[in-house]
Amino acid sequence: LKSISQECGSLEEAQVILYSVLCVGVHVYANCGSLEEARDIFHSLRVHDVVTWTTLIVAYTEHGHGEEALKCFAETWG
Repeated sequence: LKSISQECGSLEEAQVILYSVLCVGVHVYANCGSLEEARDIFHSLRVHDVVTWTTLIVAYTEHGHGEEALKCFAETWG
């Protein structure tokens, strides 16, 4: 993070870039069916927004894990 912030000029910019990369990681792993890896990256995020929640919920649904999708949905709104 320090080296990224040096390149970007600020810690805030570096955090935005890192968050974006991790969100892409959730999406890529989820689309490939690597749900455990997607969930691990998701849980490493400090902030869970509607995009990351939806990505995880849709991935569980598309890969036949309806119960897990419902748990995520309940956690989103709980």
